[in-house]
Amino acid sequence: MMDFQVTPDKTRTIELDNGNKLNMTRTDPYGAIVLSLEHGQLPDALKGGSYTSWDQAEKAAKAYKDSRASVVKEIKKK
Repeated sequence: MMDFQVTPDKTRTIELDNGNKLNMTRTDPYGAIVLSLEHGQLPDALKGGSYTSWDQAEKAAKAYKDSRASVVKEIKKK
């Protein structure tokens, strides 16, 4: 019987409320995970950052998504 190994995805994507996509990409099989936007640039706080696990990268992505939501909410109040 052949051994079957599932290769995990190198990229995970989170769709943002504005239609843009936040990508989390593993740079190599043992490498760090970096964040990038499909369109535009990341805020300075996330530029150049890299994460050693998907959990850490997802926490950073969630924090970014939550901060965007609070800014949008603030703008809508005005």
